[in-house]
Amino acid sequence: MRQEEIVNEIKKKCGNVEYLASAGWHFSYNQRHYIYMDGKDADMLRFCVPHLVKTSQYDGDLLSEAINETNRKVKFIKAVLLDCGSVSLNYDHRTTSEDSADIIIPHIINALDFAASFLLEKLQEHEKDNAHNAHAKDTPAESAVLDEDYMKEIQVYHQKADFYTKQALSYEREAEYYSLQAQGLLQNAEHHSGYKNDARSDTYRRRAKTATDKAESYARKAKEAKELALVYTRKAEKLLNGQNNCCCNDYCSPFHKMINE
Repeated sequence: MRQEEIVNEIKKKCGNVEYLASAGWHFSYNQRHYIYMDGKDADMLRFCVPHLVKTSQYDGDLLSEAINETNRKVKFIKAVLLDCGSVSLNYDHRTTSEDSADIIIPHIINALDFAASFLLEKLQEHEKDNAHNAHAKDTPAESAVLDEDYMKEIQVYHQKADFYTKQALSYEREAEYYSLQAQGLLQNAEHHSGYKNDARSDTYRRRAKTATDKAESYARKAKEAKELALVYTRKAEKLLNGQNNCCCNDYCSPFHKMINE
């Protein structure tokens, strides 16, 4: 994969790209700064969000917990605490002859964008939990809930709905990526089959089956994330109407039960 191809795909998705001799190719996406640079060898690419948040803005334990959860749950991404006081996100990718720049580059940028949203969401959740626990210690149980508290809770539900909507879009992009990869692998299988190279053809078919399975898995995850987004949207609407209960009547899906427990 040539550098010119990579930079052109960045331009298609993100617009302006600027080369910085000391860092690499700089561009912006969703109001965040990104850097693309060459990796340790010719086949390695590195994309990163060089600065996501300042460590001084958050409690150290809270920040470490959010970073660790991001690294556990978001594939391909490495969140790093830098000595300069910033949190960065890295995506290292080793290219192969089967990679296509128009598929892998948007995939990398989307993955970093999702990881950034995920980490920021976790920081907000942890801050809310800490504030809620502190409030519970200082406030009698029988105290009335203030309107301001309701509005904050509604805002949290809307934030969660937005997060799961973005997550669904990310999963859909992953599903599309692996679906396209499967199509390419099947074309290679047909090509080798035409030349009676059955062993090579079978290898590509197995790889295509793996890619298809991944596409189906991400499609299921996207569907689940959409349902969660809908649940939180309905919970916010119910709370606005003064009904702080489940948004279901006779039926409650497993996702609803998980949220209401």
